[in-house]
Amino acid sequence: MLVEEKERLDWNRERVGLVLRVYARKEEQIPESAEEIETIITKAKTMNYKGKPVFGRIDVMVWNDNRYTDSDCGKTYDYLESKWRNASGVFINNFTRGDLYCEILNKAIGIQVRNRIDYSMILSYQALSYFNEETVIEMLKAAEEGALAIGVGINELSYSIMKEGRIANTFAMWHNLSLIQEGLFDIRAAKNIDPSLSITIEGANGAKYLLHGVEETISLARLVSRFGECIAPIRPQGEGFKEYKVPDPEKNPEGFERHMGKMGTKKERQDGFLILAGYALNIIRSGIMKKYRS
Repeated sequence: MLVEEKERLDWNRERVGLVLRVYARKEEQIPESAEEIETIITKAKTMNYKGKPVFGRIDVMVWNDNRYTDSDCGKTYDYLESKWRNASGVFINNFTRGDLYCEILNKAIGIQVRNRIDYSMILSYQALSYFNEETVIEMLKAAEEGALAIGVGINELSYSIMKEGRIANTFAMWHNLSLIQEGLFDIRAAKNIDPSLSITIEGANGAKYLLHGVEETISLARLVSRFGECIAPIRPQGEGFKEYKVPDPEKNPEGFERHMGKMGTKKERQDGFLILAGYALNIIRSGIMKKYRS
């Protein structure tokens, strides 16, 4: 297979951005969501590598498309924008036309590239305990070695990420120009406005979820097809207990049920999109860089 030469992070001239997604379905949930965003931003602003701040820009994307019944209540953007209006390097974006998985991230990547960001790190608040300087530095080092897609092996997806290279945007970093070259996140994985238009997938454990999300899958396959070994799974670094934050089944039973369905069908949905795009199921695994195989 003929592959193209990979880009490598040059820390002297290139910049990394952080992308966060947020929405509150009910107005009373806004303060909690805002607190989670503030915690992440505060941590991000303390991180340094080789004598300079890690993040040149932080974009918070508020999912506020009221065509979707489960998007924001419509008031989170104003709440966050008023709070962060004068903060250096932090930008609140009101995303009103598009889905939560593909289109919102494609828009975020576009915003960051327009503002001279070469690598974009995507983080979900559920992975906050994994977000520390030690782990982020390991991600940057992987980019310096030519990794184009870098993902942290969070506990619930450890085998999938570390062994199979199926990194997740729960905590991942992408080389933007390479991602753009391969079509960004394929909108075939986008969330439908009308759920009845989506196929329901059943996992091996009986869990059910709609065939959407796992937007990383086709992108990873295309990157490997173009560039060969370019994926770097990263083990969590640093001290302290690390745990993926799962919705409380008593306080948020709907969110908990959604989470269980999502996790219980992730592999089946990933395989479905690989088949749909015409790739072998092992292509992503074949793209793990030798140093990062485990």
